[in-house]
Amino acid sequence: MARRNFAEILKEANVDIKREYNRLYKWFYKDTVAVYDFTKNVRFDKLCDGFFLSLRIRGRCLSLDDFNETYHFNFVENPGHIDVDFLVTFCEYCYNLIYELSCENLYDFKGADKACENFMDQILMVIESIGYEEYVDEESDLSIFVPKNAPAMEVATILPKGLSYKLIEYNHHSLKGNLKGKAEILKALADQLEPQKDDLESIDKQIKSDLFYLFNNLNIRHNNEDKIQNISEEELEEWYDYTYDMSLIAFMLLDKKDHKNEILELKKKLGDIKEG
Repeated sequence: MARRNFAEILKEANVDIKREYNRLYKWFYKDTVAVYDFTKNVRFDKLCDGFFLSLRIRGRCLSLDDFNETYHFNFVENPGHIDVDFLVTFCEYCYNLIYELSCENLYDFKGADKACENFMDQILMVIESIGYEEYVDEESDLSIFVPKNAPAMEVATILPKGLSYKLIEYNHHSLKGNLKGKAEILKALADQLEPQKDDLESIDKQIKSDLFYLFNNLNIRHNNEDKIQNISEEELEEWYDYTYDMSLIAFMLLDKKDHKNEILELKKKLGDIKEG
């Protein structure tokens, strides 16, 4: 099965990473913030630069331009290539700068606090739309954005169109408690795995047996409502989530099934298998 890149998957879900970047770029570098104590409105980048020496994030840099040059940040209006990593990096850049402005009590200018809040909310919406989430590094106290489920992102690249984003969607907060919605996604995964059952069994018989037991007995592929009537909705959702995780393992095992010869070659190279 041909592997598709993540940008193609996002396109299927109507997520245009170039448009999302352009929106944020315009907001940060072109639009002005209504800060009432200033004689005129101020752009976000100028606001950050104006208070730059007070920002903890600056390190030894003396200005925003110095910061960008030191860490090789080069965000322009029309970059030649925009991928997910580029968008996420720009989101992290803006988010951390604006977060420090809004949370460190660096100014008392009316209007700036609400403008910062709106910008950060927009960034978080963009991040969620591409299947990422915020993670605050405890040591640096800086925010980074990471995939909500790295194995899901990996498996999504090998699934056919129409199914890959459903796989990612399973982790969306809107599906929490939605047993019907989760069951529909799990059924689609089961249907995709069905023709590969024999291959999966040859790789890991126990995983194949357990996974298809869950598919076939938890009201996913068949009407088992009478069978699961003594299971609470909370417990059933836990089993659905477990089935989802098992499905990811199954897809990854199948994707790596052709690596056996590569591992043998590696063992020979490392001297753990004698040739001859």
